[in-house]
Amino acid sequence: MATLRITKIKHTPSVISLKVEGVVVAESVRVLEEECMGWLQKVKTVQLDFSGVTFIGHEGVRMLGNMPAEQLQILHCPGFIQHLLNLRDQA
Repeated sequence: MATLRITKIKHTPSVISLKVEGVVVAESVRVLEEECMGWLQKVKTVQLDFSGVTFIGHEGVRMLGNMPAEQLQILHCPGFIQHLLNLRDQA
């Protein structure tokens, strides 16, 4: 079973910063999406620190692409994951 850990780093009235660690694949995508959508009902911006993400599957790339880009920021993203997200943006 794939492990995903989401930890609240910082919370202001308008921004939540979450550290994401592990793998973002089929079963964990739903957890990350629900966490993001829940916070977007409370704050203006969700920041995801991806420095601890070791792998992201196509389901995770698709989910991130479907999130409101103006409200979701991905920070500290490993190069290979950033490349996959950039490919998604070009498609």
